[in-house]
Amino acid sequence: MQTATAAAAAPWVPTPSPSTSSSATPFKVGIALPCRTGVRTSSAPRLVATPARRRRRQVVQAIANPDPAVELPLTAENVELVLDEVRPYLMADGGNVVLHEIDGNVVRLKLQGACGSCPASVTTMKMGIERRLMEKIPEIVAVEPIADEETGLELNEENIEK
Repeated sequence: MQTATAAAAAPWVPTPSPSTSSSATPFKVGIALPCRTGVRTSSAPRLVATPARRRRRQVVQAIANPDPAVELPLTAENVELVLDEVRPYLMADGGNVVLHEIDGNVVRLKLQGACGSCPASVTTMKMGIERRLMEKIPEIVAVEPIADEETGLELNEENIEK
């Protein structure tokens, strides 16, 4: 017979009922093992809805955590290759990133969709995309965002609809 501490440490496993009656459930019902509050005994992942702020943080962390470092030369193809690794995380939040130009060692990108208007886009650009590009392509000195032409208008009387 198990002691109370051994029973508490062991995960709960349903045992077949010793009765020979044909009940709907083959397990004992109503037996409760000691339970420690706040401690999970299952190793199965917990499916929990996450708030938007935590999801954004997870997107940035997923983009910023690179695979084993393989250094690439600075070319448009290699920048696109690294951006292809980043895109699924952005697309999951309804956004995208496009290479605008490479000027020397400076890469200019444009965030599109939900990422273009998101308040967290600066964090996504700096801590996620820029970091990933600079780790994979060490020649890059800076990654700069390009403002959308539709929202990049100067605020003056000529640009205000009447």
